Formats: sequence, structure tokens, C-alpha cells
Amino acid sequence: MAFGMKSWVGLTALAMVAAGANVLPVTGPEINTSEPELPEASVHRQLMAESSRLERKLQRRGWVDSLSALTIAAAGTDDGFVFGGPDRVPVDQLDKRERRIREESRLLGGVRSDVGLGFFVQSRSVGAVGERSAKDGRLSQEIYIGRRDGVAYCMNLVVSGQGRVASALRDLGQLETASVQGPCHLAARFGPPGPGILAWLKGGGIEFARQPAGFTSARNLRAFYQGTRAFGVKWAPFVQLAPMDAARCRAGIVDGCGAVLVDPDFGRFGSTRADLGAHPELVGEIRSTYGSPFGPFDDTILADLAADFGDERFERFWTSDASFEEAFETAFDTSPGDWMTGWAARNLWMEARGPGVKRGSLMGSMLLVSLCGLLGAAWAGTREV
Repeated sequence: MAFGMKSWVGLTALAMVAAGANVLPVTGPEINTSEPELPEASVHRQLMAESSRLERKLQRRGWVDSLSALTIAAAGTDDGFVFGGPDRVPVDQLDKRERRIREESRLLGGVRSDVGLGFFVQSRSVGAVGERSAKDGRLSQEIYIGRRDGVAYCMNLVVSGQGRVASALRDLGQLETASVQGPCHLAARFGPPGPGILAWLKGGGIEFARQPAGFTSARNLRAFYQGTRAFGVKWAPFVQLAPMDAARCRAGIVDGCGAVLVDPDFGRFGSTRADLGAHPELVGEIRSTYGSPFGPFDDTILADLAADFGDERFERFWTSDASFEEAFETAFDTSPGDWMTGWAARNLWMEARGPGVKRGSLMGSMLLVSLCGLLGAAWAGTREV
């Protein structure tokens, strides 16, 4: 009997260890097995990075100089926008995209007469001054906002790698949920942003301007996230790796929501951070992956803000010369944190405050302990004393 009691205690302890392993994250010291970098290799890497940055700067300068001239010429026309792409893209694809832009512009109320919009499909090989720029195979959208000859413009460039231009428009499903205008829909409606808002957009706020209101519903995305395993697998890592302020916001903490909205520096720009500083017109680069705290759910934050307070107050905020936070409080008579907290409660899946164990992990641990206990009891019952 004594041996049976020891076995029972051992099985219970084993179950508790397994339950703890199921609940607690695996942590441990990181072991660096890589060899130290030689000084020469470090200098070479830095020189290559600087060379690539200068190549991109020269290339983009050429793009802006040529395409902005076409864009401002569209200001005041019936469409208010210009669209173009390289000859290698099939004409039917270009025509289809132009029709989408025109239809979306009509649904959103057209384009202000003092703003020109430009939508272009651009190959990275065009204007490339080095082999690295030409061979870059990434697909992204680059947003440019500026003025030329006194006319404001917003350009959305679909930039694709060499050899992929013909398939670039088909690949845009990675980048677009609904809108083909992207962040330029705000410039078309409210004009160019003020300096403080522009700095905020360049600092990461561009992620909150991807879609117009009504084109992407955060509530529908929430239902899709919860009901479709493929969507959950695709976006869950970005949600889990979001900054701590995003988790605090989903718990309804005003300070966390305010920090997410006021300082949206999510570190997702990578090598383009230097590019943003080198080009006053380059506002941001939208890629197929999300670095923003709520993935595709926060695409419409600025559009939702305009819907909540109306066009007049939003335009006062959008064109203000003040910083983002000051412009926000002046135009809307509330703090960014208070409004963002309400937005999160309406559109996101919220979390309970404070430390704790997830319900699924707790239930799984209890079932594991119970199973091990039953197995131990069954085994002990078969022993003869």
C-alpha cells in the first residue's frame, strides 16, 4: 500500500508539472552561438546599407519629379486624378484598375478641385541607379503627399520588383481589403494635412489611414477573425506581438489607448525609416504585412474619427498647424485616449484587466490533472495488498 501511495503522489506531481508547462511560457537564457563580426565586415555592411539608401533616394527623387508633374495637372479636372502604368502590364488590367479608382472616387464624393491625385504602377527597375534597387522583388504601396507649383497632390505608387510588374495588380489582394485609393482618400476629401499631422502620419499614423469608412468594417473583420481559422493564423502573430500599450488598450485602459494613437511608432518601417527622413514627400510605405497594433482592424481609425465628429471638425483637425495631440483636443473637445478607448470597445475583442491565466489554458490544465488522477486511481485499484 505504501508503494501505491507513492505512485499516486508521483502521478499527481507529474500532472501538476505538465499543467504548469501548459500554462507558463518557456523561458531561459539565450545562447549566442554566432561568431563575432569582424570590424571589416561591419564597415562593409554599413557601407552597403548607405549605398542602398542613396540609390533609393536618387530613384525616388526621379519618380517624384516626373510623376508629380502629371498629378498636379489632374487637379481641377472632371476626374481629379491621373492613372498610369508601364507598357508591360496588360491593358485590360490597367483599364480595370482605372475603373475601380473612378468608381471609388464617385462613391466617396469626388476629389477637391485644389488637389490632384496620382495612381501609378511603378517598376523598381525604372530609374534604378544600382543593381540592388532593380532586383528588389518586394510589392508595396508608397504614399507621397506634397506641393508642386502651389498645387497639393497625393500619389499612391504600386511598386513591384523587376519581372513582376505584369502580375503586380493581381497581387494587390495582399495589400488591399477594399479601397484602391488608400490613404489618398483623405487628401481627396480634406486637402493636404497640416505639418503636425503629416509628421504623425510619417511616424506610423499612415497605418490608421489605409481605408475609407464603409469600405472595411472592423466589426466584420472581428467576426471573420473569430470564425475563420486561416485568418486567425495569418494575423494572430501581429496581434500577439503588438506593443504593450495595445494590450492595455484592449483592456480598456485610457492611457494605453492614448499612447497607441498619439505615438504610433510600431517599428515596422525597417530600412525605410531613413528613406522617410530623406524624402519630405514620402509619407509611408504600405506592405502586405501589418505592423500596427490591431492588424487590419485599425485600417479605418481616421475614417471612423471623421464619421464620429463630422467633416467640418475633422478637416479642422486634419489641416491644423499644431501637433497631433493638440490638434485632436482642439478640434474634437476630447482626448485621444478617451476617444480611442471608446473605439476599441466598439470594434475590438477586449481583454480582462490584470494578471491571470487564459480560460482555455486553465481548462486544459484542469482536464489534464483530472485525467492523470483518474489514471492513477485506476492503476492503484488494480494492485493487490
